[in-house]
This record gives sequence, structure tokens and C-alpha cells, in this order.
Amino acid sequence: SVLRCFARAPDGLDHMIACETCASTLAEVLGKTALNTVRATLLDLLAAMAGHSHSGAKAVKVAIEGRSTRKLSVLQCAVKYEFLTRWMKVEPDLRLCAACLRFVNTIIAASSTLNRRVARRRVFVELHIRDICAMLRSIHGRAPSPAAQDLLAAIDTFADRADADD
Repeated sequence: SVLRCFARAPDGLDHMIACETCASTLAEVLGKTALNTVRATLLDLLAAMAGHSHSGAKAVKVAIEGRSTRKLSVLQCAVKYEFLTRWMKVEPDLRLCAACLRFVNTIIAASSTLNRRVARRRVFVELHIRDICAMLRSIHGRAPSPAAQDLLAAIDTFADRADADD
């Protein structure tokens, strides 16, 4: 896709992050599309932006959570990200499930301090992501497909980073 090519260009992510509306436009399209391939691609692009720099992480966070003059509670923040765990529970698309988890892992890792990482992870724990990961692992744990292996790698990353932070 054009956006993926743009993101792979040497300064592509920098330009996407510098564009004040890029992350919010991607998040808006993410909320409107029912196509899992598009959802997965948009999540990967948003994750790439968030993982690229502090300003990218901030742009993605604002795009998903909205602008707020006060800090959101764990519950308020969980509501903003609930769509990810809902998709992981109800969609049989392994690529989408893996993209959701890669996005979650990147959003958590992009937090600037250990306390913020733990707080961000708590948002997803409140959304029962550990139970969802266990369910996905039990269903797809022995599947040899590349998509299943990608999903299992994202699940392992979530668990390993949570253990390291605890």
C-alpha cells in the first residue's frame, strides 16, 4: 500500500509523525473500517509511529485517547482501547489478532518510565488481555502457519515484558 511504502522510506515515519493529522486520520479510519486486512495494516502503521519516537507515541496516544487536560483513569483509558481486545476475542483473523497485540506491546513499550509502562499495561490487564492471550494460545498454539507463529510471538512478547517489569 502507499502508506506502507511511505512508512518504509528513510524519513517516511518522521513525515507521518510531523503531519499533525496523520495519526488521528489513521485512527479514524481504523474505527470505521470493517476490513480486517485494513485494520491490521493501520494498527501496524500506528505501532510503527508510536515505536519510532516520543512524538510518534504521543501522536498515536492522542489519536486513540483524545486530547485531555487531565490524566485519564485506568478505566477511562481502558474504554478507549477496548476495541482491540474485542477484535481479538471475536475475530478469527490471526493477522488482525497479531497486529492488535503488536500495537499493545508497542504502546506499552513507548511509555517513558517503568511506572508509566506498568500503568499502561494495567489498562490492558483490566481488559482481560491475559485471558484472551491464553485463549488464543490454546486455540493456535500448535498451528504451524506463519500467521499463528506471528501471533504467538506477540503473545510471548507481552508476557515476557510484563514479567520483566514486575
